[in-house]
Amino acid sequence: MPTMIEPMSYEEGWKIYLAEEIKKVVKIPVIGVGVIRTPAIAERILKEGRVDFLALGRALLADPYWPNKAKEGRADEIIRCISCNIGCIGERIFRGLHIRCALNPITGREREFGTLVRTAKRRKVLIVGGGPAGMEAGRIAKMRGHQVTLVEKNKVLGGQLRLAAVPPGKDKMNWYTEYLMREMERLKIKVQLNRQVTPAYVQELKPDVVVVATGATPWVPDIPGIQSSKVVRAWDVLERKKKVGGGSVVVAGGGTVGCETALFLAFPKRKVTIVEMLESIALDMEPINRMDLLAKIQEAGIGVLVRKTVKEINEEGVLVIDEGGKEELIHADQVVLAMGVKPDDVLYRKLAGKVPELHVIGDSCRVGKIMEAAYDGSRVARLI
Repeated sequence: MPTMIEPMSYEEGWKIYLAEEIKKVVKIPVIGVGVIRTPAIAERILKEGRVDFLALGRALLADPYWPNKAKEGRADEIIRCISCNIGCIGERIFRGLHIRCALNPITGREREFGTLVRTAKRRKVLIVGGGPAGMEAGRIAKMRGHQVTLVEKNKVLGGQLRLAAVPPGKDKMNWYTEYLMREMERLKIKVQLNRQVTPAYVQELKPDVVVVATGATPWVPDIPGIQSSKVVRAWDVLERKKKVGGGSVVVAGGGTVGCETALFLAFPKRKVTIVEMLESIALDMEPINRMDLLAKIQEAGIGVLVRKTVKEINEEGVLVIDEGGKEELIHADQVVLAMGVKPDDVLYRKLAGKVPELHVIGDSCRVGKIMEAAYDGSRVARLI
């Protein structure tokens, strides 16, 4: 199935060689398909004479105006499909829900979101947080005619999208970050980086509306030894704030973040083991991308222990316990925590009742995926 509906790790245009071979032996026009995402690559394939036509599938769910933007020389404004399969395949095919796109909230909501209504009253909008929810909210609010300021505590925009792009085969995540950043520039949205927003700062700015999109923070459970110097957080590893040496590493948590971090850490001189309390790993992942990930984990020789809970972290490693109460010590030189996240709603709670209008979106409201973040940002910006 990964070669039929390609996951994120597959290269753009990888399947064209199949249509090219067919074209050599038939006398009718041949249409090629397979992860075509950018007009430049599409034009190159056509100019090389490898096929006569190119078909777009998921790319048009991400941006139905792809052909028009390409024709008009606005390729930078195209929302490039990242093959995450979350809204189209995961939601529609595997769950029988309405068609969606993780990057484009309008897809499947054309009647609700299709027409963007300009505001009758221009308002001063402050958006706190430069992740996907915050940037999408800023984009829509500015297009509706509001005065928008977006403030981000880090030195770059992107939020968790930057971390998600680090593991092997995930670089396409950068496409969405780059698109949103270009939109900030194209729409001339005022962006402040390296600024920690406080209630005092908000009062100084005097906005009419505040949208809190501060994201989430890693959850650190109360486990003996959790504060040990050998314990690092997956986010810090992916952000390269913390280094992981050779030897043996236990990744505590087998969700998407834990599995992708394990894959990021795996190399010949390092033994990596994933410990997960559920019956399998990466259960929070879209099925086709999960198939691809599980194959890579097996190929990398990463150990997987399921139905085991971390009971203690000590000098020797990680003490785990299974459902029957049996304990086992797994040797580890270092332990990487990937046991989930929790909403960062501190600023929202501090501002409640102190500003004229307040909204909270994305992970700072409830932890979810890109699709929920983008939808939240788009929905709230249309209400302002």
